[in-house]
Formats: sequence, structure tokens, C-alpha cells
Amino acid sequence: MALISLTVTNVYGKNKHMPCFAHTLNLVASQPFDNKDGLDEANNLLTAVKDITTYLKQNTNAADSLKKAHQTKPLGLIQSVCTRWNSIFYQLERFVELSEIIAPILLKYPKAPTMLTAQQLEFIKDLINILRPLEVITKGISGENYVTASKIIPIVSCLTETYNTMENSTYIGAKTRTLIVNGLKKRFGMVEQVHLFSCCDHFRS
Repeated sequence: MALISLTVTNVYGKNKHMPCFAHTLNLVASQPFDNKDGLDEANNLLTAVKDITTYLKQNTNAADSLKKAHQTKPLGLIQSVCTRWNSIFYQLERFVELSEIIAPILLKYPKAPTMLTAQQLEFIKDLINILRPLEVITKGISGENYVTASKIIPIVSCLTETYNTMENSTYIGAKTRTLIVNGLKKRFGMVEQVHLFSCCDHFRS
């Protein structure tokens, strides 16, 4: 993918290369959880959720207990993957949804990871609310049957306004939102100066 992008840039010029918008949004969404440049508190919460998810998937008895506990609503835990768009959002959302079922199951197994506290779950709920606008936009623009280039400038503007006016219930949420805002500025701050995007937006209007 990187080689193709470089080739397009070299052959047609920098202003003719349009990076995948949905992929770039996913980079913004995953930034707070990055081991190097992210937020330690957010990354630690995700790691804790990953550890519990892995345990409940790999321990046969625990996995069976989870299935039996919600037979009327058979939902499995989701493990986030860096190459899958919005997977962090979906993992956190599903974990919170099943948290009341997961907690008593973990208590049955002495070697199981420790369940998250009520406060940590509140932090995660705040993170979910922060990631949701990016998930909604990514899902909306991922269709292959229509051109989305004309929507990029207004979408970026809308996202920026959404995050600038968003209120958070936790300090981790506030820090995460700041990273999201900075990520949008870093990756899309010059979007109006990309000729193709500006032209598409002009003809659409």
C-alpha cells in the first residue's frame, strides 16, 4: 500500500494523491491507545480489556460459562485488531455490554485477570462516547458504490466542531478528546488546500 501511494505521488504529483479517508480516520481513532504516542491511561484500560477478552476466549471453561450466561442474547467478546477499522470501539462497546455477565465468571477462576472496577468502566464508557462519531462517519463513508471525495471537507469540519464542543464525564475522556482533536488537525488541517477535495466540494455545491 505504501509503495502504491508513493508511486501515485511520484507519477501524478502530490496534489493528485488522495489517501484513504476511512483509514486515516481510523488512525486518528487509534492514536489515544498507541503505546508510544498515546495516552497511558487509555492504553492501560484497553490492555486490561484485551487481557480479559483473551482469557475468556482461550479458557474453555470460562468461554462455556460466558455462552451459558447469555443464551437468550448470544454475544461474544470482540478482540480489536489494528488493521480492522473501528475495532477498538467495537471491543470496548461489547465489553461494557457484557460486563455484568463477565464479572461473576472471572471470580470463579483464581488465575483469571481482575475485572475492571466500576470507575474504570465509567472511563471506558466515556471513551466509547468519544470514539462514536468517528465510528459513525467511517461506517457511512465505507460504501463502494458512490464517490465520497466531495464529502471530506464538510465531514472534517463537522467532526472538528463536534469534538470542540463535546463534554466529557471523566478526566481520561477529556485527555482522549484532546488527542482526537490534535489528530484531526494533524491529518486533516490542510485538507481544504488539497486541490481535488476542494474541486469536488465546489462542484457538489
